Amino acid sequence: MAILTITKDNFSKEVMESAQPVLLDFWANWCGPCRMLSPIIDEIGEETAGIKVGKVNVDEQRELAAAFQIMSIPTLVVMKDGKVVKLVEGKDYTVTVSQTEGQWKMYTYTIKASCFEDEGQYVINIYSEDEAENATTNKAKQTSIEFVVDKTPPTIVISNLEDGGRYKEDSHEFTLSVKDNTSLAYVEYYLDGELVRVYEDDELLAEDGVIKIDLGSAGTYQNVQIKAYDAAGNEMVSEEYSVLVTSSAWIQFYMNKPLFYGVIIVILLAMALIIFFIGKRRKDDDRKKA
Repeated sequence: MAILTITKDNFSKEVMESAQPVLLDFWANWCGPCRMLSPIIDEIGEETAGIKVGKVNVDEQRELAAAFQIMSIPTLVVMKDGKVVKLVEGKDYTVTVSQTEGQWKMYTYTIKASCFEDEGQYVINIYSEDEAENATTNKAKQTSIEFVVDKTPPTIVISNLEDGGRYKEDSHEFTLSVKDNTSLAYVEYYLDGELVRVYEDDELLAEDGVIKIDLGSAGTYQNVQIKAYDAAGNEMVSEEYSVLVTSSAWIQFYMNKPLFYGVIIVILLAMALIIFFIGKRRKDDDRKKA
């Protein structure tokens, strides 16, 4: 998603009315740390789904900077449903301090799971500063904390295949379209309850989740079912399709049970009528001879 330039004119539409969380980067042209942080912000905006990224130039948008009480830059603010998302110690996270070698202390921050209930991709950047104003971030060591919260299973759309369908051909091609809101892991193709093939994530990515399957002929109905899994382990199972694929006119006729049994009944009725009339004629002939 493209990085937005946020001004007082579009702030209401792009931020306050946004259906997605918004990451705001307050910056200025003369700010060295802002220029260092800028590529990271751009990367988040381009590669992170489910979040909107906007930049606010504090020199040009003094009213917005004042409204957010920006005292130093760069400053990052996350807004959701028109409100600033701020983590509160004790409520949203806890801090424990432990002594290490010498005078060094280790601070452990534990963020509660309730902070990540909404679906989407989360990127956590950590900034720390000591009393001597020495500062560092996790990006300084080329590390990042990234994870995805995904509760939605993939979707499966099967085209050119109908439950109960009869296809008079040697093989029948149908199409799968499997999508996910984050990332697909793999797709399984089952035939008559047996696993036939697994489509891995690299193949799904190359084909944009579209798979063509060739179903061979058989002398009876075959049961087709698809299972899809995403990277979070969510599962979607399609309905089972019972289909007949054969070029044999006899098998097509035989497997069409209503038609087959209907024809048998008509034949039996016709035979019964023929036997009845033959018997009647013989009786009439016997009477005439007598």
